[in-house]
Amino acid sequence: MSVLVCLLLMGVCLCMGFVPLIAEQYGPERQQTANRLSQTYTDTLYQDLKAEAPDVQLEDVYTDLYLYTSTVQDLADLEPGDGNLRLTVTLFGPYASADDFAKDCRTVADVIQKQAVQPNAVTFRCDAPLPADSTVRNIKAFERTGPSRERKN
Repeated sequence: MSVLVCLLLMGVCLCMGFVPLIAEQYGPERQQTANRLSQTYTDTLYQDLKAEAPDVQLEDVYTDLYLYTSTVQDLADLEPGDGNLRLTVTLFGPYASADDFAKDCRTVADVIQKQAVQPNAVTFRCDAPLPADSTVRNIKAFERTGPSRERKN
């Protein structure tokens, strides 16, 4: 009987050893870090868009960052495989044609591609319907398997 109790206590101690690991991976600190980094990325992107694409009328840029690890504390620390970064860019409409919408999307995509950390995916949306002859409302610009760094030669 005492062997059974001893094994039970050892099992409980072993399980309790995993609690800090689980808390580190799924605790509120990781989500707070992701929120802070998302806001930093969004602020930087807004500043760059105002400077480099002032004619593009943005309604919203939504940044969604999910971190797979709690070791990332800064955008400079974000490496491929550390998380999932997705952007949704909403532009003010209406546009005279789908080509005009696509030109603004290309301008914004060019600014995004100059960022130090590249998103996994970017989706462009228009807040107003495009002309009746157009079936385009959303454009998914690109999708990657993980955030990546801009390669500087």
